[in-house]
Amino acid sequence: MMLLNKNMIAHLGMIGLGAGILWGIAPSPVQANDRSVLCSNRQMTTQVALTTPEYFAAICSRGYLDQSTGCYVPTEYYYVGQSRSTKETLTVPRGIIEVSQQPPITIYKATERINTYQIATSGPQTREPWTSLSIFENGRRIYHHKVNDYLGDRQCRPQYQPVPIPSSSFTLPFPKFEPIPEPKLVPFPKIPPSLTLPLPNLYLPQRSDKTIEGYSRQIAANPNNLKAYFARGNRYYDLKRYQEAIADYKQVIRLKPNHAISHFNQGVSYYRANNPKEALVSFEAAIAHALVSDPQSPLLAMFYNNLGIVQRDQLPIAQASSVFLEAIKINPNYALSYYNRGLLIQSFRGNELAIADYTKAIKLSPLFVMAYLNRGRAYYDYDSTASDYAVNTVNALTGAAIDNTKNYQQAIADYTAATNIDPTNALAYFQRGIVHYRMKNYDQAIADFTQAITLDNNYLDAYTNLGIVYAEGKKDYGRAIFYFGRTKEKNPQYAPSYYNLAVGYAALTPKDSGLIDAYYKKAIALDRQYESDYHKDLSQQHYAFQDDYELIPALAEIIVPSDPLTSRKKT
Repeated sequence: MMLLNKNMIAHLGMIGLGAGILWGIAPSPVQANDRSVLCSNRQMTTQVALTTPEYFAAICSRGYLDQSTGCYVPTEYYYVGQSRSTKETLTVPRGIIEVSQQPPITIYKATERINTYQIATSGPQTREPWTSLSIFENGRRIYHHKVNDYLGDRQCRPQYQPVPIPSSSFTLPFPKFEPIPEPKLVPFPKIPPSLTLPLPNLYLPQRSDKTIEGYSRQIAANPNNLKAYFARGNRYYDLKRYQEAIADYKQVIRLKPNHAISHFNQGVSYYRANNPKEALVSFEAAIAHALVSDPQSPLLAMFYNNLGIVQRDQLPIAQASSVFLEAIKINPNYALSYYNRGLLIQSFRGNELAIADYTKAIKLSPLFVMAYLNRGRAYYDYDSTASDYAVNTVNALTGAAIDNTKNYQQAIADYTAATNIDPTNALAYFQRGIVHYRMKNYDQAIADFTQAITLDNNYLDAYTNLGIVYAEGKKDYGRAIFYFGRTKEKNPQYAPSYYNLAVGYAALTPKDSGLIDAYYKKAIALDRQYESDYHKDLSQQHYAFQDDYELIPALAEIIVPSDPLTSRKKT
């Protein structure tokens, strides 16, 4: 969801509005060897710093000198930035560090309200070292600049090291063996799983809660103060107080019925408040007023994009898809419209067409993580799509086997791209693990499911699949039972854990019928789908592999100009 003001739009228009824009030749970067003015002026040490055409940016730290090693040890990180045009500075404390081993990437990030400022750098030993500055709003990348150079100096700085999974050590028959201790997990910091890609002015002054009181006083003094209603509505939206935001946008519309952006913001607020019917009415009103007041407005693409989002569950696919096509006609470089149309088509198993749309979205926005994830799934599902029905039918009639290896490899490539962009995305590792499992690449599948658990210690499906890979791929039933048991401990109502424990014990200790039967009955009590497998021949039973996948949802944006009365003048 994108929050912009008028000045922001002008600024982003100057640098290029869109996610993942890479710049050309930049001024010489500021080297990170304790010489960054941004850090030294604050009596801090420079971790990494660089210059982009728009900003000076640095990660600064406070720390201490370890007398035993002679190394500087940072204990607290800060993001410090300065606008090259306005010279305004911004300091964001509570920075965190994330380290990925393969590929070697160090990411520093600091978050303030809805904005996250991130500097990432590759290891100095990589073939093509690089450093980048990225800015996110509500998890969506809105600015990116990459310098082809390694600018950090991490000598004597703590590194996160991956903890290997303990080797299997069981004494059969069960239950006399000692249980495996749970692997220690790499301490990756938690981040919201909202890998959307929207974009704000880096140095827009943050609005505080007190401004609501200020706007309310202005409204009390003048009940027709349109600007105060609009600004207060924006602030309510920031705080996720959507009903109050809607009420204020209604007041703006009462005073100026044809104000398209207020209709649009009201629609997004309804959408966030789970009221798609009213959101649809508001988006249609925004489009109608914009077509009258400024039919060439670039905002119309965004208006149609959101209209398509709320219509996709209410209209036939062709009609809903045409709304996104309208957005694309208005702005052929609007990546979200291609992405959302692909999402709609993929939900109807039209994977071939969806892949084309995701590919276009990625071309326009190379760091669009969600597009990689959904395209990877489309490749993975490619052999069962409606568009391939004729091919599959021919193969069935002729006895030819469907070779999906190439599509699997393309899916793996997309999931790998997603992990390179965001090494903390557990879903990307989980989905890649599924593909490796289908290809019988069991070691790679184990590594991916383990990493998903490392990133999300409560990822039940990853525990489940990890156990299944050990059972089916390694015939290590004891370790499989250990991971099935972990899911049961974390969620006693998770039916697959009991079913898989029954199958696992049937393989490990087939004579222990009482325990096996108890787990079967518990699984059936939680989910009747397992009833058909009860009392089957053991050789016919299969583990409950978790391959459920919901497409990552469509994206909506919100525009909040600081001056709600102005519109783009016609020339």
